[in-house]
Amino acid sequence: MNNRYRFDYVFSYWIFCWFIFYFYKLTSFSPLFALIISMIENIFLYYIRISKHDFIYRMEFIIVNFFLKILPLYYIIAIQCNTKIKINDILATIILFLIYLLWIIINKQIYIRNNKLIIDTQSATPIYNILKDLRIIQ
Repeated sequence: MNNRYRFDYVFSYWIFCWFIFYFYKLTSFSPLFALIISMIENIFLYYIRISKHDFIYRMEFIIVNFFLKILPLYYIIAIQCNTKIKINDILATIILFLIYLLWIIINKQIYIRNNKLIIDTQSATPIYNILKDLRIIQ
């Protein structure tokens, strides 16, 4: 499979899958903590890296994050009225992240170079690449 379409290489999609499991009550662990941390990370990412890109790329970033993070946050906080983050939710986030890192290592998408950990990812997300290939965006 072409790495441009590998959703499993982007941790945000793992968190979104967790939310889907939570939404359908397949797990009792809330992804609220993971969603909040990833939103904070994405806000920093936007101002540090994404804001320098063209308008279309910025809009793609915002739209993808709206569906992957803002809607799930809205559901958990506003609809479920669940604002408590339990220690088990934090531990579940850490375990999921460790499994994700192991998956990245197994798939040779992570390297150690000059004693620095480097994750080999492109700035474009799989959704962006699909839309670009379908010529929905330029």
